[in-house]
Amino acid sequence: AQIYFKNAIKIDPQYAPARNNYATTLTDINQAQMQLEIALDIDPNYADAHNSLALILHLVRSDLTRAEHHYLRALSLNPNHSEAHNNYALFLLGAVGEGGRQEADSIPKATVELHFKLALQANPNNANAAHNFAYFILASSCTPAPAAAATNDEYTFQEDQAMKLLLTALKINPNHAPAHETYALLEQRRGHIDIAAKHYLASIDANPNRVSSHCRYAQLLIRKNDFDTAKFHLEKALELRPDNAPRTLFLLAHIYENREAYNYSLELINSALVQLLSRTNNNIKNSKDDNITTQKDVSQTSERNDALSFTSSEKVSSSTAALNSITPQSSILALRNHIASDKSFALLPLDWHSTDMSFVYEWPTHDFLVAIRKQKVYLEALVHAGD
Repeated sequence: AQIYFKNAIKIDPQYAPARNNYATTLTDINQAQMQLEIALDIDPNYADAHNSLALILHLVRSDLTRAEHHYLRALSLNPNHSEAHNNYALFLLGAVGEGGRQEADSIPKATVELHFKLALQANPNNANAAHNFAYFILASSCTPAPAAAATNDEYTFQEDQAMKLLLTALKINPNHAPAHETYALLEQRRGHIDIAAKHYLASIDANPNRVSSHCRYAQLLIRKNDFDTAKFHLEKALELRPDNAPRTLFLLAHIYENREAYNYSLELINSALVQLLSRTNNNIKNSKDDNITTQKDVSQTSERNDALSFTSSEKVSSSTAALNSITPQSSILALRNHIASDKSFALLPLDWHSTDMSFVYEWPTHDFLVAIRKQKVYLEALVHAGD
């Protein structure tokens, strides 16, 4: 296709659609942007080129002002541009965390929903829009669902609405990896573990390099105590994305802790903490959440910029004392209880070190940071006691 579009440009350098289509095949972002800007110089009213350029400005350049201008220009020129509605809805969502969750009060829900609906109205076969709308519904509801919410009519309606959209996406494209993954996540919420596992594997089969599917499937495997297979998928995720994976490192640390390899588990926790704080404090805006799909199956993500950068070393001595004051047989459980009841953590929201690691990638950033800090204290005490 790339050669075809390149030849078309040679035949007619003033043919804007050829330049737009050629740009969508390029891996060189600078070259792609140049082709799109030339296309808009040729035809300033070409909606497809405005949408394509907006994607680059949004997802790669983080030039949000210009990106929004081009999204809106595309929609003003073509109000029925399905992909532009889908992509602008994602733009409005803004930042999502590593696990795909954003604080609900920061999401302009009505406007986002409107653009997803318009995307599907313009093109009922837009699998990306159907999936993204479903994922938005789930991400903006309670994640994971508390027990009380299971009988809540509104929550059940939201799940059912999301399920219908996911089935639509998979009917349009049976190999839509993000839709399989989100379907699996929903079934996992409902406690249908075997169905969830089937769809996680379908997502990985459709896209073996899909990091989030490896990660979320590993969560499920840990719940089933299949630590060896979980370790394989987490290590694959790290191989694919080594520098932006604090939750993956956290789960690997959990596996090595289970094997009583406390020193290595602590190394992993420290790496996870460094990555998370670095990303949070620098407010990086170009990390990818594979559950959100645009035309090019990419999306911008960023972390909340909380002022949370402090270490837990000052707690080690008291935790070690607690460990040394109890019998070896009960030491691990007692230390966990000691840290969990520590007054310095009393107001923090996470029920730390739950045996259910099924939704680590859905924990809000602040709760996840609390979990890392408590796990760091716990492992430092164990390592110190073993020396």
